[in-house]
Amino acid sequence: MSALRTAGEELLAAALQYPEAVQESPWGDLVVKVRKKIFVFLGIQDDKLRATFKLPHSSSEVLERPNATPTGYGLGRHGWVSLSFEAGDELPMGLMLDWMDESYRAVALKRLIKQLDAKLPSAEPTKSEPTGHRVLLVGRDKLRLARASKTLTFRGVDALAVDLDEATEVAGEGGPDAIILDVSRRASEAISLIGEVGLAGGDVPLVVCGLRDKKMEAAARALGDAALLCRDAPGDDTVIDQVMELLAR
Repeated sequence: MSALRTAGEELLAAALQYPEAVQESPWGDLVVKVRKKIFVFLGIQDDKLRATFKLPHSSSEVLERPNATPTGYGLGRHGWVSLSFEAGDELPMGLMLDWMDESYRAVALKRLIKQLDAKLPSAEPTKSEPTGHRVLLVGRDKLRLARASKTLTFRGVDALAVDLDEATEVAGEGGPDAIILDVSRRASEAISLIGEVGLAGGDVPLVVCGLRDKKMEAAARALGDAALLCRDAPGDDTVIDQVMELLAR
């Protein structure tokens, strides 16, 4: 099975885990709905994985990605974004799960969102033994930081999440073995934030997530403060794996 088809099936399985989510195929398209409202389009067409989400908060950021476009039929004006991936493309599964979550929350009833939040802890994996390491999570998106904190906790790492406004003060207090900075919601200030947090953290390894393009990555790398730069979400397994490697050195 191709990586694209596998990814599509994983996304569909994740979508169907949401409260009252149902799979349908109107007009030949595969969609997942909640209470008759679509929150994700999925499918493999022309050897491409296509996914569409309603992103009222992050659409402008996601649209800066080269494989993202406003959804047709006027849906783009309402925050819908379509993404297309070909064989060999990097598949940002962590980010797509974040976008799926944002899309569900944008259309679902409030009581279903409460039900979703109430059931999240029940899916927790077995927690690892404490490693003795501490990681500071910095960013504006509380959901992304919460997911990263949860994943690190289950890896045996003590994680503290703070808002960007508190970042330099907390980082300067010392103690963390690594800092994860998510600049996804503050792309215009990413470079200055990397410099400020990196300076406050001193010699503590800095991991920067949510960089929007290669130019920004190059500018961030020129600062020399970051141990790792990536576009992925801070809670993505690929990011956490690399953070764990940094902590083990």
